Amino acid sequence: MLNLLGIRARLADLRKYLTELEPLLDITLDEYKSDYIRRHAIERLMEVIIECAIDINGLIIAGEGRRPPRDYRSSFLELGEVDVIPPDFASSLAPMARLRNLLAHEYETMDDEEIHRNIPIVFNLFKRYLKEISQYIVS
Repeated sequence: MLNLLGIRARLADLRKYLTELEPLLDITLDEYKSDYIRRHAIERLMEVIIECAIDINGLIIAGEGRRPPRDYRSSFLELGEVDVIPPDFASSLAPMARLRNLLAHEYETMDDEEIHRNIPIVFNLFKRYLKEISQYIVS
């Protein structure tokens, strides 16, 4: 049985973080590199956006009676396998687990250009994810 209360709470968090990231989408690479306050805000928002989705994935997978995913990447792929989201979209989301790990654990070696390039990608993917999961829990 799905933990709808938990999923809705995490969706609300996800919506809030996406709203906070949106005004930062137009930051240039030079601004990103030089404005450490905005850079750190963006990096943290991207990390918690992905983390919210991973938490939601776990709640859905558990609610479907499946075993816990072996890693964050596979949590996205499993949502595609059980038709919660389209499999091709799940495949697009799966690499975000690597980005989350980079932001959370390898921040000293991050490539500014890679992170900057991913800002709109994270925003657009997880805006769609929010819509897909919201539709799933009402169906």
